[in-house]
Amino acid sequence: MLEMLLRLLGLKRRRRRRVYVQPPMPPGVGQGTRRSSGGSLAPGDLRREAEIQTAEAARKFQREREARKGKKSGWADVPVIGAWFKPRRVRVESPIPPQSNRPQPQVRRSTGPEPGMRMDAPTRVRRPPRTVLRELRDGFAKGWAGPAGQTFRKVTLIVMLVVIPVFGVLVPGYFIVEEMRNIGIEVRPFVVPAETAKTGRTPEVLAQLLIDQIDVARRETLIDRGERWQPDVGSRQPSFDLATQADTLHTIAVWLRGLTPRPVRTVTAAVTQLADGKLSLRIYMTGMNRGAPVAALEGFNTEDLNRVVAGAAPLVLRAATPRLYAWYLANHEQRPEALQAGLHALLTDPANGVADTATRDTAEFLIARNMARGGRPDEAMELADELIKRSPRYAPGHFARALAFLAHDDPDAALLEAEEARKIDGGSAWSYKVMGRVLLSVRRYADALAEIRVARRLDPNDGAAIVLEAETLMSMRRVEEASTTVRTGLERAPGQPGILEAASAVMLARGRPDVAIGLINDELRQRPERVSALIMKARLLSAIGRGEEALAAADTSLRLQPSNGMAQAARGYALVAASRPTEALTLFERLIDSAPENPMVRQGRALALAQLGRRDEAIAEFRRVLELQPDFAAARREMDKLRNTDATALPAVPTAKPIAPVKKTTSETFITTPVDVGPAPTPPVPQAQRSQTPAPPGTFDAQRQGAPMGAFRRPDSEDP
Repeated sequence: MLEMLLRLLGLKRRRRRRVYVQPPMPPGVGQGTRRSSGGSLAPGDLRREAEIQTAEAARKFQREREARKGKKSGWADVPVIGAWFKPRRVRVESPIPPQSNRPQPQVRRSTGPEPGMRMDAPTRVRRPPRTVLRELRDGFAKGWAGPAGQTFRKVTLIVMLVVIPVFGVLVPGYFIVEEMRNIGIEVRPFVVPAETAKTGRTPEVLAQLLIDQIDVARRETLIDRGERWQPDVGSRQPSFDLATQADTLHTIAVWLRGLTPRPVRTVTAAVTQLADGKLSLRIYMTGMNRGAPVAALEGFNTEDLNRVVAGAAPLVLRAATPRLYAWYLANHEQRPEALQAGLHALLTDPANGVADTATRDTAEFLIARNMARGGRPDEAMELADELIKRSPRYAPGHFARALAFLAHDDPDAALLEAEEARKIDGGSAWSYKVMGRVLLSVRRYADALAEIRVARRLDPNDGAAIVLEAETLMSMRRVEEASTTVRTGLERAPGQPGILEAASAVMLARGRPDVAIGLINDELRQRPERVSALIMKARLLSAIGRGEEALAAADTSLRLQPSNGMAQAARGYALVAASRPTEALTLFERLIDSAPENPMVRQGRALALAQLGRRDEAIAEFRRVLELQPDFAAARREMDKLRNTDATALPAVPTAKPIAPVKKTTSETFITTPVDVGPAPTPPVPQAQRSQTPAPPGTFDAQRQGAPMGAFRRPDSEDP
């Protein structure tokens, strides 16, 4: 009775004395339920009917709650992805009543679940793949139409229009365009005879040798900024690449550039064997020399092939970058006549193609500079005026005018031209170096030092400015500061031409000529025909009494630059050291006519007079030297030794006053600052064709190798 009463009240008593609230019974009988024999529902059917309706109510409640939150069909309707967004299924079940001892009615098992029937172990219904795919398609279509699908469509559109073009097209295209812009000159493997290839000189080896030698020549030219204008220093130089070592990106860039009006330039070369067994080398470059070879060298043996290829590298550089080749020629060719011919040929020879404005300006500036330093100031001034008229904003044109004014002994006009070059340049390190060189030429050492130090602050790694500062400090007899400057130069620009010369000058001033000679020999091993190094070597050897060796070094420098006054003075000191005072006196008297107020020349004349025994004349000459340069300690010591008296008998030291610049004439020019002749030339190449003028640097004309030194011979002697 108690059980029936509790059931009628909606309560159920279970074990452990726990009471569960059970939902009320349904008002009617649902479809698919079984009736008992008496026409009423069985207890098990009542439980199932309650569960079904409760689950439906829970799902309806969940839908209403989602509708209130504003949730519509979106990602939750997409298969697989929607499972992440769907809420957990709410399932309300009534507790299962305890087992009754009454026998349960037998339920007929069916092959599938009946409506409203709860299966203890749910069975998996197999559906055809076509049905599954259709459901997936419908689910994606339903999700695509909602707000989430709209966002997904926008993201997809952005990816297709922005991300894929950027990362798939623009990024590779950028690298290809950069490769096309930076692509240089393709060097193809050489064509060589089979016998030559057997010796190890294969086509790839010779092509790589040519590339390496071109890079060496270019690096030695770029490292010495010297008097190169700042825009010229930073200009882009094309690279030389071996075609067989190109990667895929490079190959694509070469093919694409071939479709443009500026295709890739290609270097090809052929080594052929002549009838007499000698070899011939011809190098071609597309778009240059109108189909003719840019280098044609013949008449050499197989053993000399490497040397010939190395000597042909400047000719390839000449065709590729004529502006850089102009500086290469100026830094490597020491003979003024050969330099002049080479620069003129660079502008007039049709083998070079069309010379651009920048190349023409650079070549004409170097020609004017060479004329001013070679004793032709009028021609230099005329050429500089034409250069300024054609290119008014080209600052080196005013520097060429300054050099011409210095050759005319007009320092004020030279300083005005240097200031004009600074205004055009905008105040870079180059303009301050130019002003420093002009001030150093007029012997205003303090002002020159200030200008050069400004240039060094603007460009601390400028090796040419470091060498110029060391030279200025040595001219001011500030040896310790010069030593510090040289040490800095050896650390920052060890390959700078002239840095070892400055170091040797410092060691000579410190009384270590042995160390100085070692340094200058190192410089000459790298650059065997550097005139300023040969002059320094002659001075060092004369200082330690090795007159014949000093004379040989001085003669070599004069063979390269006969009008160089420093080389002539070095030869005069070498003659004094070699105990040949008569020749030395003749030479110094000729130099005095060109430089009457140069203390070095007058000291040399005094030494020659003393060696000839003309004591009074020598003392008078030493007095003149001390009047020109009161702090010339070497001249004072020599005069003390000659007079063998105390210092009170010496002439009074004059007050400080500006020293007049060195006078120059067009016949014999005394150059207080030696011409910077640059790195060493490449090995000579035999029998270059006349169309390939100028010959590769280092190749001497047979008529100029034995140039007579008649200007420095005694009438009664055949010895130079």
